[in-house]
Amino acid sequence: SASGGGSWLLRTPRFTNRLLEAHRPFFLGALGMPAGALFVSRRTTESGDPFLKWAAAFLARRGAPLLPLEPGASKALFSEASEDELQERCVKELLAELKKAPAARTDAQQAAAKLLAFVGAESRSLRLHFSALVAVPFAHGAHVFMPATALDRGLLLRLLATLQKRLGRFDDKCVHATQAFFETLPAHGGLSLPQLDAALSRAKQVGVESRAFERRLEVGGGGGAAA
Repeated sequence: SASGGGSWLLRTPRFTNRLLEAHRPFFLGALGMPAGALFVSRRTTESGDPFLKWAAAFLARRGAPLLPLEPGASKALFSEASEDELQERCVKELLAELKKAPAARTDAQQAAAKLLAFVGAESRSLRLHFSALVAVPFAHGAHVFMPATALDRGLLLRLLATLQKRLGRFDDKCVHATQAFFETLPAHGGLSLPQLDAALSRAKQVGVESRAFERRLEVGGGGGAAA
C-alpha cells in the first residue's frame, strides 16, 4: 500500500520465517532446489574437522545434491548441513555402493569383529563396513565405516576412537584395549590375528589390574609403592 511501505509480510519477519520453516520443502521446490538438497558453506568444505571436509568432497563427487550456501541466504530456508545430516547421506551412498560390490572379507574385518566382541554391550549390534571410498572413520546409527586398509595398530586405534564417539560415553574396555595395543603391538607394519588375540588377552588383564587397584583405593590401601 502507499502508506504501508511494502507488503505486510515483509514487515513481519517472525511470521514469515515461521511460514518458511513450516513449509520449507514446498518453498525449496518452488525455488527449483532438488529434493533432499544439503547446503554447505566454506565452513564445511574447508573445515578443520576431517570428517566434515571429507564428507562434503565425497558427496560432491558422488553427484549428491550438495549446494553452496551463499552469504546472507535466508536461515529459515537455507541452513548449513549438520554433521548428522552429512553422515546420514554418506551412509546411504556407501551402502548403495557396497550392495553393488560387496567387500571381500579381510584380516582387518575379522580383527574389527573381534574388537567389537571384546568391547561388547551396544557395540555388538553395530554393523561394520570397510570401503576404499572412506577416508575418515565414522559411525552413524547402527553403522560403522572404516577405510579399507591393511590391519595395523593405527587402524585398531582409529576404530576404538570411533567406537568411543559412537557410544557417547567413557568406556573402560576401550581404554583397556588402547593401553594393551600400545604395550603389545608394533607401531609400524602389519599385524596378524594371533597378535591381536594376544593384545586382547592383555587388555583383559589390564581390566583385572584396574579393578584391583580401584578396590585397594576403596579400602584405603592406596595405590602407591610401599616405602
